[in-house]
Amino acid sequence: MAEKRDGTVPVKEVKVSEMYLGGYEGLDPNKAYDTPFFGYHGKTGVLGAPTKPDTANQIQQVTQLLNQGMVPVEIGTLQPDIFDQIPKQQFAEIRRLAKLTGAKISMHAPIIGFDPSGMDPQGHRPWDESYRVAVEKQLSGFVDRASDLTEKGGMPINFHISGMPGKRLKMGPDGKPETEFLVLVNKESGGFAPVPQKLKFNPETGKEEKEFSDEKSELNFIKKINKDQWINELQSVTYNKTIGDSMIERGVVHMQAIGKELKDEKLKMEDVNEPGAREAISEYKRGKVYLMNVQRNVYDLVNQAYKYCNDDEKKKIVESVEKFRGMYKGEETPPEQTSEALNVMLRALEEVRPQVYERVEDFAKDKTAQTFANVALHGYKQYKDKAPLITVENVYQEGFAFSSGEEMSSVIKSARKQFVENAVKPKDKGGAGVSKDEAEKLSEKLIGLTLDVGHMNIYKKAGYEDKHLIEEVKKISQYVKHLHLTDNFGYSDSHLPPGMGNVPIKEYLAELEKKGFSGTRIVEAAAIPVHFNGMSPFPYILEGMGAQVYNTPGSAYWNQSFAMQQGYFGGYGQVLPQINYESFGAGFSQLPTELGGQRQGAQGSRMSGKGLE
Repeated sequence: MAEKRDGTVPVKEVKVSEMYLGGYEGLDPNKAYDTPFFGYHGKTGVLGAPTKPDTANQIQQVTQLLNQGMVPVEIGTLQPDIFDQIPKQQFAEIRRLAKLTGAKISMHAPIIGFDPSGMDPQGHRPWDESYRVAVEKQLSGFVDRASDLTEKGGMPINFHISGMPGKRLKMGPDGKPETEFLVLVNKESGGFAPVPQKLKFNPETGKEEKEFSDEKSELNFIKKINKDQWINELQSVTYNKTIGDSMIERGVVHMQAIGKELKDEKLKMEDVNEPGAREAISEYKRGKVYLMNVQRNVYDLVNQAYKYCNDDEKKKIVESVEKFRGMYKGEETPPEQTSEALNVMLRALEEVRPQVYERVEDFAKDKTAQTFANVALHGYKQYKDKAPLITVENVYQEGFAFSSGEEMSSVIKSARKQFVENAVKPKDKGGAGVSKDEAEKLSEKLIGLTLDVGHMNIYKKAGYEDKHLIEEVKKISQYVKHLHLTDNFGYSDSHLPPGMGNVPIKEYLAELEKKGFSGTRIVEAAAIPVHFNGMSPFPYILEGMGAQVYNTPGSAYWNQSFAMQQGYFGGYGQVLPQINYESFGAGFSQLPTELGGQRQGAQGSRMSGKGLE
């Protein structure tokens, strides 16, 4: 620093915050350098971890977690075949271990091939109620297996809310979410159709406009898709029918004259000598084949219309079918009469608009809710007060259905409603025979959400900020009964310990606690053992969550433990280095040899045991 003219050097004021203290900052007990602590103090007893999901030896995994001091432990495998390889005796032994140690057990159900709605996530099969029932039975089977894990009720069993592709949102320039693309399902084939948002020039307004921008415009857009698709199918069938009719018309005169003789084999085609007759009759026969194909296509369209039209449109279809049946008498019906009968149904089909395409979320919501409602009811009917808590976990925003707070809330509300409707039914009709008030209380007790904060953070890939994510959590906070804590940077589900990424966990927890959340927190921090030689993430979890070292008032927090581990030259350094204890605190044997001890110094040092040279 330059001297002043009087020869003095000005003194610069230095703030403590500008000084690197080498670790823990004594002036602020909640601040430490290079630790994952993010400003929230959690209790050790509510922090848990999952077992490794790729092994059937779950009892070994549970024992390892209990040995580290975990209280909540979540067991389970992601693959059903591995889950089925867990002997039932292991679950019974885990129950005994939990009772002995005071552990709180939860379970993560395997991820099965079909979606909870009964849809094929690959889109290879159309939805069928039998598929949904099969999924429901499989999930109920997981509940039955889990009954061996605890003697108490309310054990959380975690299921993913969906495995299907779904609508993707992105944050718009005005700070409001907008649809990036829709995913439609063809209810007839089961296939999925992603529909990206596009800008199109509208000749009526002379401007570029989005194809859909809100709920109303999305529904109108899908209606247009259904209308266009239906008109195209009708035009294709009508065009083929016109060709067939023309062929029949050109040969009908000749067939009326000699058709019966040809049919009775009294006359052969080679004996037909009238000019152009053979060609006309051959064309007539080809026309019949055309008409037969058209007839099958019309039947398919009638079936679609009957399944996917509204009630008023369905009446029109039924009326046209009745008229058709009065005109068509089977294969013996002359083709020209069959053609006229088909026209009756085609005219009715032109007046209807079956909704074959639908948003995945709209089509699958009630089916998904029905599955979870029935699984929860199965648990209650089988185990009464020991019934488990069915918790439905949010999935990534990127590419999965029901990922937004609004959609998740809608599924849970629908599931609880269906639970109540089924639970009040008499036992002999599949219900539980309880009152409506009791059924409503049970629905709130037994059906809830698992909030995976890492999954929620993937929204950042679409431009969301912390303030937007907190609003999403507010939409579901009243339904959250179980919590998966993990950290990432918003681009992949990297499963870091809390405090090592940019998930706003502190704000989430604050919002949940406003709604009275008191459930366990399962920390999914697989990145540490996977990439750091099997190292346990538990110390980092305790640091990040600011847990107390001892369960006594005023005791230090784990995030402050950094103060006890500073290097010799960091900050004030170690007040009593290890050499002090070795030299003066462990008896005479640790003294240098020249003082009567056994400790050998380094060659040439003053404690080497040799005389001075």
